[in-house]
Amino acid sequence: EEVQERQNQLLHIAKLERERTAQELRLAHEIQVSFLPEKCPSLPGWEISADWYAAREVGGDFYDFIALDEEHLALVIADVSDKGMPAALFMSLCRTLMRASAVQTRSPAAVLQRVNELILSESRSEMLLTAFYGVLNWRSGTFTYANAGHPPPILWCQACAADPQLHTLAAKGIILGVMQPIQLEERQVTLTPGDILILYTDGVTEPIDSAGEEFGEERLAGIIASRRNQPCSDIVRQIRAAVWDFAGQQSQFDDYTLVGIKRK
Repeated sequence: EEVQERQNQLLHIAKLERERTAQELRLAHEIQVSFLPEKCPSLPGWEISADWYAAREVGGDFYDFIALDEEHLALVIADVSDKGMPAALFMSLCRTLMRASAVQTRSPAAVLQRVNELILSESRSEMLLTAFYGVLNWRSGTFTYANAGHPPPILWCQACAADPQLHTLAAKGIILGVMQPIQLEERQVTLTPGDILILYTDGVTEPIDSAGEEFGEERLAGIIASRRNQPCSDIVRQIRAAVWDFAGQQSQFDDYTLVGIKRK
């Protein structure tokens, strides 16, 4: 009887511990969601929509919008090289560093280089960060960007609609948190009415189906092209549905983040 009573006590303690851990994870999820933009910016002549999903209760993906002045908006999408609580903590640090660096310069390459310096000086976690950072002049349509080892965004443009080649905003760069100093290429493109830009993390293109095949960039580009006449929010929503339908019963191992921008 004493052994049985002790076993019951241990089971009760274990149950309470599980409930406490679950509650902490729910709270951590709520806190992490609060770090993400409450809503997408509303700019005359533009549609912006975003989608975020953590594979676990918390994750390492994040996106952000930073108003730099009356006509410049910074857009960030990033992915921490880990999962779960450690990645979520590092993600909150990187988001703060990104915002602090963004107000110091309009150069995307300089912002990411500064974030790299701060990661190496302020963090001893040995985690890494891929990031894409762009500055949109919403009046002129110019989009200046730099890439630190992140999947390059896909651009569907009216001018190249007949071109079967996949158009991406590629730029030379290295993952943040590896070494110092780093050199990042900075490029610029002009978005015209009807153009659609999709920023995403690898959780969008790397889900696999039952046959072990990846969703891939080509499928993503195909959805963008086939839905190009729809509102940006619908395109973003339909991409998620297509990815989930493709993966079927396969578990989602990576966080999912996507930002869509469309010029009207």
